[in-house]
This record gives sequence, structure tokens and C-alpha cells, in this order.
Amino acid sequence: MTVLRTLEEFLTHSYDFVIVGGGTAGLALACRLSEDPKIRIGVIEAGTAELHSRTIHKTGPGSHITSRPEYGWRLRSDPQVHTESETFEVPIGTVLGGTSGINSEQFTWGRMPDYDDWATLGCKEWSWNDLLPYFRKSEELEIPAHSMDENFNGCSPIHTSPTANSYEMEEIWREACRTALGTPGPSPDLYAGQRKESARTLPAIDTGSAKGTRSNVASRYLTPALNRDNLNILTNSRVSRVTFANQPDTCTATGVEFMNGDSFYTISVFREVIICAGAVLTPQILERSGIGDPSILSQARVRTMLASPHVGANLQDHIVTGVTYSLPSKTEITDRLHDHKVVVKAIAEYETDQTKPFSASTVAEGFIAYGDIASATEVEATAALCIRPNVSSTSKGSQEADRIRSPASVGLQLLGFPRHFDHGKNVYQRRGFDQYLEGKGTAAMGKVVDERLRVKGTKGLRVCDASIFPASVGGNIVATIYAVAEKAADMIKQDWP
Repeated sequence: MTVLRTLEEFLTHSYDFVIVGGGTAGLALACRLSEDPKIRIGVIEAGTAELHSRTIHKTGPGSHITSRPEYGWRLRSDPQVHTESETFEVPIGTVLGGTSGINSEQFTWGRMPDYDDWATLGCKEWSWNDLLPYFRKSEELEIPAHSMDENFNGCSPIHTSPTANSYEMEEIWREACRTALGTPGPSPDLYAGQRKESARTLPAIDTGSAKGTRSNVASRYLTPALNRDNLNILTNSRVSRVTFANQPDTCTATGVEFMNGDSFYTISVFREVIICAGAVLTPQILERSGIGDPSILSQARVRTMLASPHVGANLQDHIVTGVTYSLPSKTEITDRLHDHKVVVKAIAEYETDQTKPFSASTVAEGFIAYGDIASATEVEATAALCIRPNVSSTSKGSQEADRIRSPASVGLQLLGFPRHFDHGKNVYQRRGFDQYLEGKGTAAMGKVVDERLRVKGTKGLRVCDASIFPASVGGNIVATIYAVAEKAADMIKQDWP
């Protein structure tokens, strides 16, 4: 038996919960909820299954496949005023497993103050101490005698590990970060919540039984659940809207309408609809369902079911920029994979025993405070930009300004990804960067959803993905998404005993 259903099979089942989106959060949540055989789960995913795709499971250089159209939608932003009207690509993973199946395998917890800021913003159940058990529950660290072994339970789905393949430049990079920080030796663990440091990252790569393959939600959460008869997954189907009970003055979710092929279908739900479509598509589905800013809904000719002006607002992303530097001619870096002979050899090594370049995601990483490399005058000038009118709310802007000023706050993440630098300084400041492709905050906790991720003003409707982040976190966000999904699963089980 398999959990993947045909349209006809999917429509014959009844569901306690329908999860919209089989991405990182949605699939993790579905697999945790379906551990209880009495709970019936339906998952609707817009993309394909690709459970056995070698392209997705391959790691190392070239594994970052967000630009492949068969694995995602390549949307573009509007022209951005503050970047000389540049537009930016916004890839959305449309395979079972979502972006965890097409990203660069980076796996980093945020800092302790990042999540404590969530609690300060009113999300009392989402501090560092609240989320730490769920970071531990979702990640298994594959390394012996490690200082953080007590943080992992040894049987968690997502496997992380320091890969065997490394480059001389990694240590040079880390040493440069230590010099900037003024620390003499190897830095503390990147996963201890205190992160002004540099270290080699622990990518989500399996070095155990599935040696040299990507460890993502489809391979690690779903694979053990493939034979559960209470879990039903429909792919190649796109949800258009949530349906509601036809009762005055209520907003109770009853199911979803979705498109498969050229036809629309409706599926009912007994308990809840849970939207897990990501920071771009989750607010879009809410708006198409009549939940959002009435002025925006009216322009789209959508009847307002519930006025929620913060839906789709507060989109946040990290930005990434880079510089080019010269190296001695014999220094080994990943650019050597531009040589056809080297690539052929590397592929053969990977096919034989899953070793060498294509078995590893090589990234040296460091986190430093802005003040570690900028003058006091520069720090103040940058902080002032955070509280300009029409840029951010006063309270949020002040909070960001305080973080920039703080010598303990990580303002910069340094990664070993080179990029050609050929602009003048002034132009480069506005055009020499790109998005880090980690949108968040568009259905923010405290604004759109409550602390238990229920959409405010509704019944039977939740959101569980990066859109609920009330504020950004340092580093790659996929580890936080897993933790959010794990915590959401426990909350839902508590609410429906």
C-alpha cells in the first residue's frame, strides 16, 4: 500500500484534517498527526511526488535546484524601489517535500534571542525554551562524541552531519571570522543558541544507511509512513480556496476547493483545514477564501468573509551579497568542478561509494555582529534606516535598530559562496545583492494567527509554515520550520484529544 492516491481514491475518503501543501511543514505535520491511526489525514500538493528522483536526493555542488522549472514555480517580485527597480526571482518548491527537496541542504538553528523576541512580541509559547525540544525532536546529529549530543534524541527524522569532503579554504574562511570576532580558537557549537562564532555547518545530509543523500521531509518523515492507511496524499492538485459553513456571522471552515486537471473539486473536513503553502501561497489562499485586507479583496472582486488586514503583509527575507577575492592558483575550491574531467571523476566516485565532492555540501559559516566590522558612526547610520517613516512600523523598526546596535546580536551571516563583484560601491550597495529565498511572516503570529496557529476570527482553520513567523531568525530557516511543524502537531493533538 502507498499513501499516494489517485484523484478517485482521494475523493472517496473522509478526513479529520486536510493539509494544504505537502511541503516541508505540511508533510512533517501530516506524518506526525498520522502516527495516531484514529486520525484521518488528507494532504493536497500542487507538485509531483518525485520520491525516487536522483536529482533531488543527490547532494553536494549542484544540489541547489530551485531554478529547475520541473521542481518549482519561478515567480518574480515587483520592481523594488530601493534597489533601482530590480526584480527578484522567488522560487517555490512544487514537489512533495517542498523546498526541503530543492535547497542547498543548509541546516541552522536560529539564536536564542531570535525566538525570545517572538515571546516578547506576545507569542508567549514560542520562546527559545519552548522551541528547543522540537529542534531536538526533528534533528538527529550523525557525529560521535559531539559536545551537543545531549540535545538530540538519537532517533529523529532529519539527519545532519559534518561531511567528509572538505576544502582548505573552509578553514581559512573560519579563521578570518575568528579574527573578526577576536576569538583565538575553534568556536562553540553553532546549535547551542549562542551564535557569535564561526564553524563548519552541519548540512542535512545522511551519512548512515542512506549515505550521501539529501535528508529532507520526504525521505525522512514520509518514507516510514508510506504504508499508513489513514494518510492520503494527492499530488498535481492546487487548492483554490477554503470553503466555509453557510451561516451568518460565523467563519467556520468546512473543507477546500481544489483544481485537478481542468476541473474543480471540493473535499470536506470534520475538524480542521491547515494551510501549509508557504509565505507566498498561504496568504494568497487566505485571500482567495475571503480572508484579508478588504481593500485588496475588493480589487480582486473577492467577497470579504473576514477582515484581516495583515494577511500578506510583513513579508521578510534575508538578503545575500558577496565579494570576489584572489586565491593562490593551486588552492582547491568547488570551481574545479567546471573542469569536465574532474566532474566525470567526481560522478564516478559518488556512484561507487557516495563520497568526495558530490556527497557533500561544503559551506563555511560565521555569524558576527555588525559592530564587529563597522564603526560606531556606521552602526548608528544603519540603525537609523530601520525607523524611517514608510519603511517599517515604529515598534518593529526600533526593535531592529536595537539589534543592529547590540554587540551581542548577530547581524551578519558569512557564507563561503563567492560572487562576481564588478559594480562601483554606490551601485553595488543597491544592486549587488539578492534574496536568500526564505520568505516568512506573511500570516504572522499575533496578527493573522494566534499562539496556537489558529486563524483569528475563524473556527477550524490553522496555518503552519514560515508565514507564521512574527519576526525573522538568523541563518537558514528550514530547521525552524521543522520545529514549528513538530510543535504544531503537539498543539493539534492537545486541542483534539
